[in-house]
Amino acid sequence: LDVIQVQLTDLQAFDGTAFSVVTKANEVGGQEFAPLGIDPPTGSALYMGFSPPDKPATGPVFPREIRLRVFLAEAAQAGSAQGGDAAKTPPVAPVELVWEYHPATDPKRWQPLNVYLDESLGFTREGYVKLEGPKLIALSQVGKVKEERYWLRARLAGGTYPAGRVPQVDFIRFNTVPAINLATVREEQVGVSAGTPAQVFKLFRRPVVKD
Repeated sequence: LDVIQVQLTDLQAFDGTAFSVVTKANEVGGQEFAPLGIDPPTGSALYMGFSPPDKPATGPVFPREIRLRVFLAEAAQAGSAQGGDAAKTPPVAPVELVWEYHPATDPKRWQPLNVYLDESLGFTREGYVKLEGPKLIALSQVGKVKEERYWLRARLAGGTYPAGRVPQVDFIRFNTVPAINLATVREEQVGVSAGTPAQVFKLFRRPVVKD
C-alpha cells in the first residue's frame, strides 16, 4: 500500500444543483449519505478534499496508485456477493463514473484519472477502488469549503442508476488494506466417540479458516 500522506478533511456531494457537506457523516459512520445526491443526474459528483501539509509539498502529493474502500450499511448489502468468484468478477457498473483532479498546470480544468479497479460498481456495493495518483495537483476552492484543498472527484458522466440502486454510502476510507483476524486454538477436546459412523462434533471456537 502506498500511503496517502495528506488527510481527507472535507467531503461534498453535488447533486447537479447544489453542494451538500457530508464530512461528518463520513467520519462517524452509521449515518448513510448519498454521495451523488438522492436522484443524481449526469454531472453530479462526490468531491473529496485533502488538506495541504504544514510544509509546502515539493513533489507529488499522492502516490502513483490511490486505494480507497467504499463501505455500505449492513442493510444495503443484503443479497450481494461477499466472496468467491462472484465477488472477484463483478458485473458491469450501471453507470459511468469518471475520477478527476485539478492539474497544477491548469488549476481551473478537471483532468481524468485512470481507474484500475472499481469493486464498488459506482458506489452501489462495498469494495475497493484503485485509481491513478495525480502527478502534480493544484490547490483550489470548491463548493461550500472556503479553504483551498487538493480535490479529487467522482463524477457521473453517463448512465442512470436503476430504481432502488441510487448509492447510499456509510463511509469511505483511504489507506486501507484487507486483513484477517485469526486466533490459533490448540488441544481442544471436541467430544467422545460412541463408536458409530458419521458422528459429527462441533468445535467450540468457530468459524474455522478453510486452510
